[in-house]
Amino acid sequence: MIKYYKLFFIISINTIILQSSFALDFKILQKYTIENSKLLQISKLDIDISKTQLDYINSDKYPTISIGVSAERSKGLSDDSSDSSYVGDNSVSSSSLYKTYSYLSLNYSLFDFGRLYYKTKSQTFDIETKKNDYCIEQNKISQKLLDLYFNVRITEIKKQYLDEILKYSNNLYQYYKRLHEIGNIQKTEVVTNAITVANLYNDISNNNKTYIENLEKLSNLSNFDLKTTNKLDSLSISKEIMNKRFEDTNLAKKYLNEIQNKQAELDLIQAQYYPQINLFGKYDFYGYDQDSFSSSIDNFEENSYKYGLNITWQIFDGFKIQAQEKKASHELAQLNLKYEQAKIDFLTELNILNKTHRFYSKIMEKNAKALNLSDEKVDIALRLNSIGEIDKSIEINSIIKKLYTESEYKQAQETIAYKMMKKDIMLNGDDECIVH
Repeated sequence: MIKYYKLFFIISINTIILQSSFALDFKILQKYTIENSKLLQISKLDIDISKTQLDYINSDKYPTISIGVSAERSKGLSDDSSDSSYVGDNSVSSSSLYKTYSYLSLNYSLFDFGRLYYKTKSQTFDIETKKNDYCIEQNKISQKLLDLYFNVRITEIKKQYLDEILKYSNNLYQYYKRLHEIGNIQKTEVVTNAITVANLYNDISNNNKTYIENLEKLSNLSNFDLKTTNKLDSLSISKEIMNKRFEDTNLAKKYLNEIQNKQAELDLIQAQYYPQINLFGKYDFYGYDQDSFSSSIDNFEENSYKYGLNITWQIFDGFKIQAQEKKASHELAQLNLKYEQAKIDFLTELNILNKTHRFYSKIMEKNAKALNLSDEKVDIALRLNSIGEIDKSIEINSIIKKLYTESEYKQAQETIAYKMMKKDIMLNGDDECIVH
């Protein structure tokens, strides 16, 4: 019992920690999202349904065996012990008897010219397609989660620096007000600075609105109750991204499985041009008595049996098979074109990610140089102000410019990591998808 209390305590503490104000890593949130995604659960059920359908199709490999038992009391208009008479399909009892009847029958598809084989083959490819769909859905969720995570991170960075910039801008505004009061500057400079402060308040308000919206979207997608007190860790990637051909992705495999599935469907349609041969057999048991059911059972004996081959061949169907064959051929051609288009889209998106990564890398390099220069400028301004060589406003303005530069640098840094992670999920996210 003590062991269970300890386990409950550990789970409770972990839950509290998980939901409290701590820095949340993208990989942790991604794992949580995948484990709790309703869309993925639905996709997994699609696989299970398709597997069940394969079991149903495979049942045609076995013979069907059935038995039947019936007991009947017939009351004739005379005491004649002869059996029933028939008028058309209507049975008229001529006897007063207790009758029992039983049968054992067997039916087996002996040869169907590949019908069952192509059904099984088609359904097998359908299962593989459903598995590909599951992994593609997981990849899409991961990419969408990354997009929202990145959006929240950018607004967090902006919030951090805009709040700091506002603090220094307010200090500068108060400094200008004092200078104006003693007649050192004109009113216009105070007004200009007041407008700057007002615009900052507006920027902060809009950024906070965007932050709350993106955080809400991230919470909805991840099924994790994110709060404004949750800080998201910076995006980063340490491993080398392995390039992958389109042909090796789950998206390509999905289309190839759909193409093979459709080819199996086409083969199944063409198999309908040929006959179907079935084996059948039946044993009949019959007993009757004028006095009781039990006596009729005592008289139970083999009455008849039959076995043989049944060949069914549809000679003309009003061109239905030809229409199905033509439709399947068009669908097969369509799937081949979809595969080619998907490859073009994949390569285009990969090319865009590579180009934007290089673009933001150059921006970060420039921002890094600008940040170093800003640090030097702030340091010089602080020393000059301390000896009275420049006034306080120059020092504050240099700090504000440094904060803007640092904010741009941090955003560019985050964007580079985002592009790299997007590329990694797009190329190698399939490798992390395991579905049975």
